[in-house]
Formats: sequence, structure tokens, C-alpha cells
Amino acid sequence: MPILHKSAPQVALFSARGPNIKDFSFQEADLLKPDILAPGSLIWGAWSLNGTDEPNYD
Repeated sequence: MPILHKSAPQVALFSARGPNIKDFSFQEADLLKPDILAPGSLIWGAWSLNGTDEPNYD
């Protein structure tokens, strides 16, 4: 079984990172981005050698 030593490198570029203080015209913006972060890109997860469609699946 392989052992992987890797941590999540960074938040995805398309992810919200906090309050949007300035907009594209460098004016004050009143849009607040979400305060929470959830997985959604390049997710590492556990897997089984026996998939759910295999006869040995328990």
C-alpha cells in the first residue's frame, strides 16, 4: 500500500477568499464572499480495492 506524504497546497484560484474590498474599477465593493471553505477540487480520499459493483463488496 503506498504511503503519501502530501498536504493540500493552496485554495483553488476560483474559490472565495474573504470580503471583496475593492472591485475591478478599484471602487469600494459591498459584496461579501462566503466565510466558509469546503473541499471541491483535487480532493484526496480513501478508496477500496473492491468497488460497490464488485461481487466481494460488503
